[in-house]
Amino acid sequence: MTRFKHLLTAAALFAAVAVPVRGQGLGWTRLNTPAAVADTARAKGVSAAFCGLLGGRVVLAGGCNFPARPAADGGAKRFYADIFVGTPVGDGLTWRQAGRLPSPAAYGVALPTDDGLALIGGTTSDGPTADVCELHLTAAGTHVALHPLPALPVAVDNAAGARLGRRLYVVGGNAAGQPSRRVFSLHLDSLGAGWREEAPLPGEPRTQAVAVALGHGGESCLYVFGGFAAAAGGRPASLSLTSLRYRPSARRWEPAATPATPDGRPLSLGGGAGLALADTAAICLGGVDGDVFLAALRREERLARARAAGNDSLVAALEAAGRRYMTQPAAWYRFNPLVLRYSAARDRWTVVGEAPQAARAGAALTGDGTTLYWLGGELKPGVRTPEAWRIDLP
Repeated sequence: MTRFKHLLTAAALFAAVAVPVRGQGLGWTRLNTPAAVADTARAKGVSAAFCGLLGGRVVLAGGCNFPARPAADGGAKRFYADIFVGTPVGDGLTWRQAGRLPSPAAYGVALPTDDGLALIGGTTSDGPTADVCELHLTAAGTHVALHPLPALPVAVDNAAGARLGRRLYVVGGNAAGQPSRRVFSLHLDSLGAGWREEAPLPGEPRTQAVAVALGHGGESCLYVFGGFAAAAGGRPASLSLTSLRYRPSARRWEPAATPATPDGRPLSLGGGAGLALADTAAICLGGVDGDVFLAALRREERLARARAAGNDSLVAALEAAGRRYMTQPAAWYRFNPLVLRYSAARDRWTVVGEAPQAARAGAALTGDGTTLYWLGGELKPGVRTPEAWRIDLP
């Protein structure tokens, strides 16, 4: 199971440099990264960071990587507590280190509050956490302040989330270490009431799904796209290609259109990211290839059974296959290079662009609906990139 989590006081300033790059249908601009204000290990790039936009500034916090020994060689994963703030300057970003998380963490959910970001759950070097805090940024963007919010009922990591009106929603992920269908919400005007459990996701659990809030039928609804789950508790490994819509007024889930490639093949968005552009439109990009990743999940499932049965020869063969899986070139994993737009009004997906730099898992996505920022993530399992991109939508 651990292998598949790889998928996924002010300091000196870093001057902004922007390099335009061609990308079908979209404007892609390579930006400077926090590398100049990070230590050498963090500068190698991270995935699964907390990310959001505050006052027009990009906030990037935490994340994890394998700085010393590669994951394919059994290297140790390192988590980070650094909080960076990127201020738009011209066509680029100027980065400043603005503070630290209470503990190094990754694989959590960042959602906007009225004047800050709620940083929800995730994983630390000590394991998954139920902790939630609110990050506030000073007007100058030089420092952050962190204040506690009600903790989740259980530790949750690798979940999706979105804000609908006055409620923050956290969907799926691993709850208490097990792939989960559970959904929780927190009302920003009733913090004392804590997190409320909502109707669970129908079907299989979903970790590393994509969630956005979009209007449908006169109300703001929660949309969930993709996701996957390792085998657990007698349930087989699964990969979700379908989409779901949650109506808060009825507390009911219903189906929505499935993302697909231009030739109509269902597309996995597990490990990808999404962002609402307007009341009824969202952009989604990144994620693993469904066929490649599901085969890997199933191999791990077979490996667990072989170990339990004491089948040493099969264990050795499957472990060798796992090592081969981790050492393929990045293109072999077929991470999703497509950028898709979803219309809730039409319940329809459209491919709006394609670029190699979109093919990431565990990357951070934020923006204001016109200008997006695509930061870090994995090039392949266990291998991060420090790259930062601005995406200008057509």
